[in-house]
Order: sequence, then structure tokens, then C-alpha cells
Amino acid sequence: MSGIYRYRLIQRLLTKSIIEYRMKKGYSVLLIGVSVIKNLIDTHIHTKFSFDGKAKMEEMCQCAITKGLTEICFTEHFSVNNYDPSYEVLDYQKYAEEIERCIGLFGERITIRKGLEIGETHIKNDVIKSFLMRKDLDYIIGSVHNIGIKKLRKHIRGKQKNESYEDYFEELYKSVKFGDMDALGHFDLMKRYAFDVFGNYDMEVYYDLISSIFDVMINRNIALEINTSGLISSAKEIFPSIDVLKLYRSKGGEMITVGSDAHRPDMLGNGIEDIFKLLKNMGYTSILSYRKRIPLLKSI
Repeated sequence: MSGIYRYRLIQRLLTKSIIEYRMKKGYSVLLIGVSVIKNLIDTHIHTKFSFDGKAKMEEMCQCAITKGLTEICFTEHFSVNNYDPSYEVLDYQKYAEEIERCIGLFGERITIRKGLEIGETHIKNDVIKSFLMRKDLDYIIGSVHNIGIKKLRKHIRGKQKNESYEDYFEELYKSVKFGDMDALGHFDLMKRYAFDVFGNYDMEVYYDLISSIFDVMINRNIALEINTSGLISSAKEIFPSIDVLKLYRSKGGEMITVGSDAHRPDMLGNGIEDIFKLLKNMGYTSILSYRKRIPLLKSI
């Protein structure tokens, strides 16, 4: 038997023994080589209940289990603004029923939470509040996908770099100041659209504005989401950037959620293990998940 085949055999045996031991103990596992992560949580996932989702909820649950995720939260798009593509798309009753069905199918193997990603929570927030009554949600992400009535990619047309990014951060400020949310989603999402036109932004240019956003978030106990979908954008970095994340940490920000923003099964959990390592290096020992909109500490 050659050295490489011997190595692979040993690795398979070690992996098998780890799986058997942790299954016996009732733990969920993620195997990277032969390493084990106890809590692998993805709190930003879309299905066909969202206008841009590509898979059924059951498919996403099955894939999450295969990938070793221990907890997932579905966060379907929702908007009360008729210019948004998610307007009147979500059938909430069917969504809630499918969550319960999947909990029945998979609940012994993975924790499944029910959430929403709500666009521009500061606009028509009385309508949003009315909708949310008696909805029994676990988690709400507040996001900015539009400025005025224009999607971000259209908003930047005919504008300069600084104006484009500043408009976006000002909208974020209004969102966290007046909106109802548990976490702010994909903090610097504008770079997904502006990067190819202007390049990345310099955090120092918007330091005061970004700092003010974090002040409001910390005061209102709004978590900061680390969204790994930025890794597959032209910017090739997480939302928010590491420099912005360091600023949040320096201001005493402790509330972190992590999500892949998966719209397809293959996107589930992407980059999350590396984010956990990054957070540990920054001194974080836990992230958050939510149940009934109450934050729960999860060790990393």
C-alpha cells in the first residue's frame, strides 16, 4: 500500500470514528479533514418563498444536514414597498406551514428557525409593525436594497463614487435608527454593485457616518451580520469588510450573526468556518442565533 493510500485510509478511519462518537453523544458535526466544529450556524437563507430563491425548503434542509450545519434560519424576502421585487411575493401562511413540516422531518438532526429579511425597515414601519403582529418569528434581518424607489445598482447610475457610497450609508443609518430588526444585514452591500464601476470604498472617508451607525446599533442591541456572499462578488470580501468589522469591535460591538445569504443549496454555509476563525482571532468567543427574537449565545 502506497503512502498516499495509507494516509487516506487512516483519515477515513479517523473521520469515521469521530462521526460515530459524536452521533453516539447526540452532537451535530462538520468535518473539515478530521476537524470538528460544534456549532455551525447559518442565519441567512432563502428558498423559493423568496422572489429570487432557487430551491425548495426541504432541499435546503437536506443540504444543510449533509454539510454539517447545526442550525439554520430561513429569512425570506419581505417588503411593504410596491417598487421592491419582493412586494406581495411571500405567502406567509404557506411559509410558516413549510417551516413546521421541515421541523417535523429534520428537527432531530438540525435546528430550524423562522425569520424574514425585511427591506428598508424605516419606511412604512407602522405597516411592517402591523404585519409582524402574531407572526411568531425567530429572527428579523433589516436590509437596505433600495434608495428611494431605485435598486442600488440603478441608484449609482450617473453618480460619483463618494456620493453613491455615502447615500447608502445614510440609508443604513436611518434603517437602524428607526427600523425594527434583530440584525443589520450585509452592512456594505453597495460594493456588490459599485465595485465594478468605482472600486471599493475607503472606510476612512465615511468613518464618522459608519461609526454613528454602530453607535445606534449598539445602543439598540441590533446585531451586525457577517454575510459571506460578498466572497463570491467582484469585491471578493465579506460584508462588512474586515476593517469595518474591526471598527465595530473597537467600539465595543459584541453582537454578531453569520449568514451565507444562500439562494441555492450549494451556497449554504459558504465561508462560515473561516469567519469563525477570524472572529476567534479578533477575540470573539461566541456568535448569536435567535429564538422568538431573543438572542442566544452560541460558542465558536
